[in-house]
Amino acid sequence: MFGGTQGTGRPVFQHVPSGRTLSDEEVYESPVLLSVQSSQPLHLAFDTDDEYLQWTASSPYARLLRLAYEGEERLRAMTDAELATLGDRTMEASATRRRKALAAAGRADDTQLSADDIVSLLNDDRLSDDPAIFYDGQLYGGASVDDWGVDIPDLRTWGWDKRIASVKIVPVPPLVQPALGTLYDSYGFQGRKFRMTGWPTYQANLADVGFFKIASSFSFGIPLT
Repeated sequence: MFGGTQGTGRPVFQHVPSGRTLSDEEVYESPVLLSVQSSQPLHLAFDTDDEYLQWTASSPYARLLRLAYEGEERLRAMTDAELATLGDRTMEASATRRRKALAAAGRADDTQLSADDIVSLLNDDRLSDDPAIFYDGQLYGGASVDDWGVDIPDLRTWGWDKRIASVKIVPVPPLVQPALGTLYDSYGFQGRKFRMTGWPTYQANLADVGFFKIASSFSFGIPLT
């Protein structure tokens, strides 16, 4: 069986297709990483996206993961001008959705939200996109910012470039599909990738998965609705 967790609580990454367990150094160098949170977590590393796509064909969520990958490909194909426009549009879209949810709950717009807060707001607002919360400390500590279902081509525009130390992606109720998200170590959805999925997707320490404070862009993969 792929994946698993060491006694220390650190995830054990295994290479696909060889099944070889990777050292921490190899995890940090792997171009494509995947963490699947479920009753039996999987932590996988791939040399190429082709290997990743071959693996997804046998996954219970094959169609969803393929759609997310196709969404990533569309984002990566954008020109610089298109990425700039996307960044402006999605930042405002996130702020608008946040204000709408908070207003419905009678809360101030400058409220720093926890994952539990967001779940409560989602139950009231019924948004169609999974919010993410980024933290600049391990174990969800320090300052945080919440992204209400939008792709971020340049985390510098949010003041969060190479700053994310832990992350939560909260699935929208009713829970009909797992939460999805991908961190990239370069702007414009380029470079090394750390894909996350689960019910919900929580990463308490990105140092354990080779992505500690190196992310420069983020996507949900599924196009905005």
